[in-house]
Amino acid sequence: MPRGIEPAFMSDFGLDFRPVADLMQVEALAGRFAGVALVARGDQVLFEHAAGDALRWAKLPILRNTRFQLASTGKLFTVVAIGQLIEQGRVALDDALTHWLPEHTARALGGPR
Repeated sequence: MPRGIEPAFMSDFGLDFRPVADLMQVEALAGRFAGVALVARGDQVLFEHAAGDALRWAKLPILRNTRFQLASTGKLFTVVAIGQLIEQGRVALDDALTHWLPEHTARALGGPR
């Protein structure tokens, strides 16, 4: 493996993640992938590997503690979570915010802050 995290393999479970690590490296070297993969079972890490550059122009490799700028990616997860709550009937799109945050009722009605 050229740079970054050496892949961690767990043979205890009879799993071989070498093909995944190899593909990550091939795609990273071709400039089509940069990221980290982690597979865990409970608290035990079965596979962890990073490939590619965090900053391509600086050839700065992705490491275990690399922080990624996710921009608005969190919005997607929020939408999915809210959609699941709606499907379960636990919330509704027309619920008032004060229904869930009653401590803000006075504020919503233009009262003191």
